[in-house]
Amino acid sequence: MSNLKIPEQAPLEVKVANAIKWLDELATTELPQGQGRLGSIREGFCCLGVGCKLLELHYISSHGDDAEFNELAGIARTGFFIAQNDEGFSFARIAEEAIRNPRVSFELDVAEELAKHYKTNT
Repeated sequence: MSNLKIPEQAPLEVKVANAIKWLDELATTELPQGQGRLGSIREGFCCLGVGCKLLELHYISSHGDDAEFNELAGIARTGFFIAQNDEGFSFARIAEEAIRNPRVSFELDVAEELAKHYKTNT
């Protein structure tokens, strides 16, 4: 039997609020940036690690992503974020790209709410 924790489905309002909180934090944070793992203050964070820290989740810093954070922020495809982070895009640029086209990586209903909030077309 696996000890893997599968997060419960978060309500849409929670996902949208967490996604906005995270994207706004990415746009302005001064946390150190790292690559290839969620990270920590010492080694730097990937953009998904910033979200884990922001939502005060218990996560494994050496992992590449976190299912609980993905669920709580309505992220459907982490590859967009991981690729941009590991290619050296700044946190601010990652946030800008995600805000510009939220359908690339967020669940459809979350993407639609993000587009309304940031007044972008999806």
